[in-house]
Amino acid sequence: MSTKTKPLSLLDQFPKQVERARAQAEKVAQRTWKQAVDLLPARSRKAFDEVAARVEKASLDLQRRSERALKEVNAQGKKWVSTIEKSARQAVRPIVDRLDVASRADVERLSKRVSQLERKVGGKRVAA
Repeated sequence: MSTKTKPLSLLDQFPKQVERARAQAEKVAQRTWKQAVDLLPARSRKAFDEVAARVEKASLDLQRRSERALKEVNAQGKKWVSTIEKSARQAVRPIVDRLDVASRADVERLSKRVSQLERKVGGKRVAA
């Protein structure tokens, strides 16, 4: 069975073509918009420019507020996760203690102690 690579290459190029078309459409829209604004009388154009500036400022303000809100939501989410983890640890600790299971800290402490003893025993063998 042979696979056709030609359709894949067209599919690979499709996102690039769409992006190029989008960029061209934006340029045409901007140029058309500017030409339409230039057709307005000077007084109307000035009023329009003032409104456009206000809209742009409001847009930037809204973007900043949404970014700030997103940061606050993320921070609150982290706090909730921390609280839930703490509650889970407190709920599980008595069970682990009753089951007499070593904690991670216990295993790490014992691992360090074994390494120390191995070095100590290894050093005496070399000297003997």
